[in-house]
Amino acid sequence: MKYMRRSKRSGMTTMELVVSGTVMLGVVVMGFDVMLTGVKVSKKATNDAAANEQNRSLIERFNNDVQNSIAVIGGKPLLGLGISSDKEQVVLKVPKFDAYGRKIANSYELITYYLSSNSNGKCIKRSTCNYNGLLVSGLSTPEVVVEYVENVMFEYGKATTLTYDTGASGFLLPGKDTDGSDPSYGKVSLTSLKCSWGRMLLDTRDLIKSSPAVNISNNKVQISGAVAGSTADAAFFVSSDTASLLVPVDLDANFVRITAKLKKTEGTNGELSGKSTLITTASLRNAQ
Repeated sequence: MKYMRRSKRSGMTTMELVVSGTVMLGVVVMGFDVMLTGVKVSKKATNDAAANEQNRSLIERFNNDVQNSIAVIGGKPLLGLGISSDKEQVVLKVPKFDAYGRKIANSYELITYYLSSNSNGKCIKRSTCNYNGLLVSGLSTPEVVVEYVENVMFEYGKATTLTYDTGASGFLLPGKDTDGSDPSYGKVSLTSLKCSWGRMLLDTRDLIKSSPAVNISNNKVQISGAVAGSTADAAFFVSSDTASLLVPVDLDANFVRITAKLKKTEGTNGELSGKSTLITTASLRNAQ
């Protein structure tokens, strides 16, 4: 008599199916979490890269425009067009040249960077126009150079060499020294001093004010060891305010600094993901 042999292979119990299913579900969920995290990281990296590229583009363009300029325009708004520099706007005066590289008399391009707004909030815009020393023409359509701006500040200054004044027994500044990088009309704010004879380099206002070798009184700077013929390299901020002048003037400045606080955004809704500060300083053609 033949007996039927029972198979050694048997099916999974209900408990085993539940356990294995739970494990597989956990693995799938973890996989989705990792994938979503990777997508978010990649998205943030892409947005940060785009923001950094926009910032770099602004810096390069702004620096190039300043370096091609021969002056910063101050004065009251010209012909009601707002063509005048202040804390939220800078107007640069760029000479024009003919095909042979010769400067054209009384022919300039004015380049303006200013805080404005668009559908995404505050932004920095750039516009240009022609200027012959009296009249403005050919005002361009403004273009946005950087978006998602919280605020911006333009500061104006001069780098120069001061010569020791024997009559004053010190070095004379063009105006009374005051704290702050935005001095009022007729005043300056000394921000750096370099003296070769004492190998002294004071490159911040705090260092200047705390140095026992330096004494500042109104517009006179006294430095220990200075004698007739001594020179000192100095930099100071100047005011863009030109009091009651109704015509545009060239500010006594040869460098411009822009400080912009920017918002980092992500997603189609422009959700805030952080903030950054952009600072750059550029010298004009007339810088010594």
